[in-house]
Amino acid sequence: MPGIAYHNISLFEGILPRAEAPDVLQDMYLRALEARGAAFAQVMTLIAEAPEGAVLFHCAAGKDRTGMTAALALTMAGVAEEAVVADYALTADRLAPIRETLIAHAVAEGYSAESFRPLLACAPETMAATLAALRARFGSVPDYLAGIGLGRAALARLERRLTA
Repeated sequence: MPGIAYHNISLFEGILPRAEAPDVLQDMYLRALEARGAAFAQVMTLIAEAPEGAVLFHCAAGKDRTGMTAALALTMAGVAEEAVVADYALTADRLAPIRETLIAHAVAEGYSAESFRPLLACAPETMAATLAALRARFGSVPDYLAGIGLGRAALARLERRLTA
């Protein structure tokens, strides 16, 4: 469609669930932030440099890659952490209509329904713990983004884009 740019960026490439992790999703989110920083930087740069108008980002289920992107963007827009966590938790309701379809696809790919079902959780505690761990490791979301390559000007553009 004219005026629409499509970008396929793999944020979780190579980041597989580890069953031994106390919170499998938080573990995946933190490993993605650490290992896929260049991809997160690319997403945030695309948002910052997008032409006027809406920006849409999504993934297959709209909770992991989308959830992390939204958490970073909302935080950069000055949204309170409680609201970021609540936004993530809303995904559980939105995911309900397709939950069984996602499980069926996973089973067709060789996963057991029992092992896949926890990956569809959207517990607010997971996002709260992820953001707390991000702060502990990197200082803040702006510090994390600076550390993965967004300079001062890019951070300012991102903040303006998200709050304009």
